[in-house]
Amino acid sequence: MANVIIKNEEMERTADKIMEQYGVDKNDSSMREAAYATACLQEEAIKEAEKRRIYR
Repeated sequence: MANVIIKNEEMERTADKIMEQYGVDKNDSSMREAAYATACLQEEAIKEAEKRRIYR
């Protein structure tokens, strides 16, 4: 079974932003993939944090 990454525009923008912030070479495919993976993890962390917010 192969792992398939389905990319969307929001993740692409987030990955581009991460690449700009850290000075990643956009021509290096492994670095682009690492930036995209970081963007995915960042989005998951944000969604989980929003679920746990409790206002009293």
